[in-house]
Amino acid sequence: MKGFKYIFAFVFILLLQSGSLAAQKKEIDPVADSLRLLLKKATIDSVRIKLLHKLILQIRYSDTEQAYMDGKELLDLALKSKNKNKLSGAYTDVSNVCRQLGDYDKAISYGYNALAINEELKDSTSIAGSYLNLSTFFKAKHDFPKALDLLKQALVAFQHVKNKRGIAYVYNNLGTIYEEEEKDSLALFYLKKSLLLKSELKDIQTMGTVYMNIGIVQQDMHQLDSSENSYLKAMKICRKLNNLEGLGTVFINLGELARIRKNYKASRVFLDSALMLSQRLHNVDILEGSYNSLYLLNKETGNSEEALFDFEQHLLFKDSTLNESSSKQVAGMGARYESDKKDKVLQLLAKQDEINEIEDRKQRAFITGLVVLIAGVVLLAMLLYNRFRLRERVNAKLSLVNIQINEQKKEITDSIRYARRIQESILLRPDKIQEILPQSFLLYRPKQIVSGDFYWVHKVDKEVIVVVVDNVLHGVPGAFISLVGINLLNRAILENPARDLVDMVNFINDGIIQTLKQMGGDDSYSKKLNYAICRINRDTRVMECISTDNSVYLINESGVRELKRGDGSNPILHKLKLETNDSVFLFTDGYADQLGGKEGKKFMMRNLEQLLFKGAGLPLPEQKAKLESTLDLWKEKHEQVDDVLLIGFRV
Repeated sequence: MKGFKYIFAFVFILLLQSGSLAAQKKEIDPVADSLRLLLKKATIDSVRIKLLHKLILQIRYSDTEQAYMDGKELLDLALKSKNKNKLSGAYTDVSNVCRQLGDYDKAISYGYNALAINEELKDSTSIAGSYLNLSTFFKAKHDFPKALDLLKQALVAFQHVKNKRGIAYVYNNLGTIYEEEEKDSLALFYLKKSLLLKSELKDIQTMGTVYMNIGIVQQDMHQLDSSENSYLKAMKICRKLNNLEGLGTVFINLGELARIRKNYKASRVFLDSALMLSQRLHNVDILEGSYNSLYLLNKETGNSEEALFDFEQHLLFKDSTLNESSSKQVAGMGARYESDKKDKVLQLLAKQDEINEIEDRKQRAFITGLVVLIAGVVLLAMLLYNRFRLRERVNAKLSLVNIQINEQKKEITDSIRYARRIQESILLRPDKIQEILPQSFLLYRPKQIVSGDFYWVHKVDKEVIVVVVDNVLHGVPGAFISLVGINLLNRAILENPARDLVDMVNFINDGIIQTLKQMGGDDSYSKKLNYAICRINRDTRVMECISTDNSVYLINESGVRELKRGDGSNPILHKLKLETNDSVFLFTDGYADQLGGKEGKKFMMRNLEQLLFKGAGLPLPEQKAKLESTLDLWKEKHEQVDDVLLIGFRV
């Protein structure tokens, strides 16, 4: 505990300074200020590309949002230059900034663009660097097999060109992935090899990251004193380099270490410090980590309300994205108009000169006729010019209206897509469902970008609860109701794990009514939710089911049994024991109601029953594939009419 007393003093001093550090970073950083000043004066594109590259490397940890804006300018200049080396470097810089902002899909896209160019240039060192960058992005997405494959390719490439710095980075990243896979001895082996190489190269900037990773592995191995010592070394380096993001991560790890030691006061100080820094830096990764650790702390200390809030915030920031809104249209319209205007005037002047030459050559007898002719030409020109001007004004207004409509459409679509990411982060992923129910599958196809129908799977001791809810509403309103419903399901189990299923349905309906009343909405929406809920004891194989206008089917080789449905005010509870080959299916009406076929009719429930019965003897993945292919063939060119949701499992 002596170490923690020392850290408390250090954290206290650091926090007194961190406000000014975060607020004044742009002003205090003389290197960034100098580069920014040179950039303002630079007019040559090649010079601006070099300055932007150096500036992004300088500020990407301290001012990531500005680094992203600089990266967009860098990428535009590199594309304009048509220089492949510069373009590869720009893609690499922007991909790393996207990684800091938590937009991993965009980081991967830019990273593969850089890799393709480097392979075309046959630049072995840059190819190895691209493999290394891509591995960090896939690791952030928890795709560890892909990340390991890329790291192995990077290691071979760096060893081929004898690049020790690159090899050190690969060893560090291998250590972090093996730590995630709980291979602690192997993780510590590679991290120490990385630290040895970085010490030899005097790479102080990244040694802090390696010390922190070593501390995490030592913590996993319950070497708590060694872990604390490693974190202190990481903190010292991050503080020296003004690496606020690194400090935030160190605080999270120290908070976790204090919680393990039951020093809850120390843990709260560290985690609150990390949360403050992440909010100032707008760093999604540290925000998510801070709220997750605070959730564990409050859960362990019995602060249920705070734990629930922290857990919701953790889910909210788990998959955040970078929203972009950029529009570069009709930049030269004014210049083109002025050019057209000048051309018109020149044409009129040329015409006038021609007329003057004719007047000089012709006799005075023709003066009257020529004047009439000139007047007619001028009048016609004026009429044509006025019509041209009128048409230009109308076209300009229409273009402006189109731009505004497209921008509004993009903003709305971006908002809905962000809502989808929030909904997807809260809904349990298929791989997580299979951790709870190994023999299961999920067929989930929202009608629109976001879904009204939703599902929920939860494990309580030896019991598993599976919920499928059919929502009459679609799109954003339906998605809002689904988020409220999932939150109420979490609360229902958190407050009373043994709650019976009828009480659970009433709890959710009452909660939705109360929420909508508080918001001034129509509380009748709660009556538009249809439930199918099953609770299964995995030891006794006893299953309780309740449904209100949703279908629950029990299927085996003997036949199909539909459990009798109830309605919203009178749900029917079923209790039965599952046999070894029994399959249970919960689904909404979206699959059966899908229009298709030659006559554009509904698929119908009886056809779905036959399809499920025919697949009763198949492995569940094959049964899911059969359901998906049948739906696609039936649907063909017809639009999807409803959210499609179906969960199947065996115990």
